[in-house]
Amino acid sequence: MNKKKAMITKVKVGVTAVTAFFCINAVNANTNVIGFFQSYDNPAPQVWYFNTPGENISDSGYTILIDAFWVNYPFCWGDGSGQPGSGSPVPECKGIVNAPGPGLSNTIYDNFWKNYQGGPAPSVPGDDYNNYWTSLHTSGPQTMSNLRKQINSSGKNIKLLASIGGWNMGGSGTGQPLVPKPPEKPAWAALLQSPEAFAKAMTSIVNIKVNGLQLYDGIDIDIETLYGEGCSGTQCTQDDANKAINDMVQSIILFRKSNPNVILSISPRAADLVCEQKYCCWNNADGVGFVGQILQKLAQSGVYFDDINPQFYNDDPQRNIPNNIDNGKIEYGDQIIGMFQKIHDLGIIGPNTSFNIGVLAQTNNGEVDTGGASAVGNPGIPKALVATLWQQLQTDPALKKTGIKINGLMNWSANLALHGQGVGGNVRSVASASEYVVPYNWGSDLKNLSQNGK
Repeated sequence: MNKKKAMITKVKVGVTAVTAFFCINAVNANTNVIGFFQSYDNPAPQVWYFNTPGENISDSGYTILIDAFWVNYPFCWGDGSGQPGSGSPVPECKGIVNAPGPGLSNTIYDNFWKNYQGGPAPSVPGDDYNNYWTSLHTSGPQTMSNLRKQINSSGKNIKLLASIGGWNMGGSGTGQPLVPKPPEKPAWAALLQSPEAFAKAMTSIVNIKVNGLQLYDGIDIDIETLYGEGCSGTQCTQDDANKAINDMVQSIILFRKSNPNVILSISPRAADLVCEQKYCCWNNADGVGFVGQILQKLAQSGVYFDDINPQFYNDDPQRNIPNNIDNGKIEYGDQIIGMFQKIHDLGIIGPNTSFNIGVLAQTNNGEVDTGGASAVGNPGIPKALVATLWQQLQTDPALKKTGIKINGLMNWSANLALHGQGVGGNVRSVASASEYVVPYNWGSDLKNLSQNGK
């Protein structure tokens, strides 16, 4: 349930003959390696854990892990009948066939987390089931509680964030953001209709405790929906866009005021930050997207995100990093430099903001989750080329000239493994072998690289 639309594609990349040599002067503890992934609880004991058997989370290299797709609607599985075994029993799902239901609430079901012992989400029809699946929820509470235990036992300072939104609440398609068709309202509308309630809900999420231990260290926002509150008439207008923008700004300001010390990140499509109008007709005349406008308004109030992680993937190839790999040579789209320059000029990167580049991660077998986008121009990065990409991003003269300091990489999707069968897996495979898993230490080399050229 609540799975991001995806397509697993095998990408052939010549990396075996490539050898890269770097001068390593010092360890940079501030380099971010961010894993963005979807959790999901299978029936016990087949639970997603964050590592394949025999691996240790302390060897992963990750500094931040982001649990994707906290959503506020029930996934209406089955035939819409609501009959046992045939369709979801949530009343709001009546008549909806194997598809997301309506977004209804901007609260979380607090009772579920009281005295929580690390079990799966409610699965028996009744009030608990309905309350959980129609409020803000994660698909993998059992997975996440186990991940929190692993992090706490590792001795590593790995931060765990809850990401709200993504594909599941109205995600972008190839080359353009989702635009709801009037009079439909995207699931985001239930959250943004009350900035005060949304801020309170985010606060509740970061206060969740598992056996006395705080589950999350912060919140990530992953909004990919233009006109996030729907449209007031038969056509979407700028007033509709502005309402969603302003309500999101107010939500973030209120949340930050109440939670000044928690981590706050945003992981938008890069084109929803900036993209020239001639390429992205939905952006404003200055080429600023709706997320870019949100960040501009926040900056005017002196509010900045701790991390900005633009998704430079699942888009037009000219906006992807990389958009081609040829015998170990990493290439990216010809709009990238202009996008970086515009992001810098907007003034949305605060004095303590980390700017991290979102890319796809390849499995050991060269597969990537393209999220519905064409595999052409969307190859992702294998572990063998992570260091090469990082060094290129740090030293490319054209990128450096933009004035942006790149602090890390974020990958979709970090590996998960299915325990209970003793096999590896990823978010798209229930029983795939280890070669189909994103390497556990995909970005571990970054902590050993110098930051020359930043």
